[in-house]
Amino acid sequence: MKRNTANQNAQGSIRMPESFGAVLLFALPTWLTSLFNTLYTIVDGIFVSRYAGTDALAAINTVYPLVNILTAAALLFATGGSAIAAIALGSGDQKRADRAFSVSMTVPIVLGICFSAAVLAFFPSVLAFLGATDRTMADCRIYALCWLIGCPAAIGKELLACFIRVDGSPAYSFATALSGGIANIVHDWLFIGVFGMGVLGAGLATVLGLVLSCVMGLCCPAESFTFISPAFRSPSRSALPQTASRSAWTRSQPL
Repeated sequence: MKRNTANQNAQGSIRMPESFGAVLLFALPTWLTSLFNTLYTIVDGIFVSRYAGTDALAAINTVYPLVNILTAAALLFATGGSAIAAIALGSGDQKRADRAFSVSMTVPIVLGICFSAAVLAFFPSVLAFLGATDRTMADCRIYALCWLIGCPAAIGKELLACFIRVDGSPAYSFATALSGGIANIVHDWLFIGVFGMGVLGAGLATVLGLVLSCVMGLCCPAESFTFISPAFRSPSRSALPQTASRSAWTRSQPL
């Protein structure tokens, strides 16, 4: 992405207004983004319980721990990596910011793909461990498969949203979440309510919403916000522990 030099000082660090209004300008879209992120499972549950029955709803709830693991991997590197990138940008170290971005974008996606492959290799056993029964196993397979296939989009969406906020565009970050949430609702109604696709429809609607949010993050217009230019390279040995520790420190701080 292109860097907007108008928002930077002579040393290359980002200039941000220091006021309650500026803080609110970032905090409110961030809160709304988190709110809309919860829509995926809530809306799936509403439509599935209404049109597909309680067994299908139970299958979605059974699979949700897998979703939490994928989301946690994304948030770990998103919060830690973006914190490192923000510190680097503030000190004018664009090279370090690029490196933090690169590690944060590549490692969790690779980990997510490896996790999905491992789950698929032991699919029945994993689902049984999570609590799937003979009545819900088929629906659990379908919904879990949709999430596992769509894991790059699910992880990429979280990462891009966080780095977009750090780069000075919380409103656009919220727009990506809002668009994905609306797309999920529309497709849930279409696939489940109209076509009667049940759990498969819920899974497809969720993946399409995630893909839309991810694509919006990747294809954002340069004039809308400045984004940290990716500099993909072999991450240093200290990059991953630093990113993880920064994430843990950030999440542990009181609001």
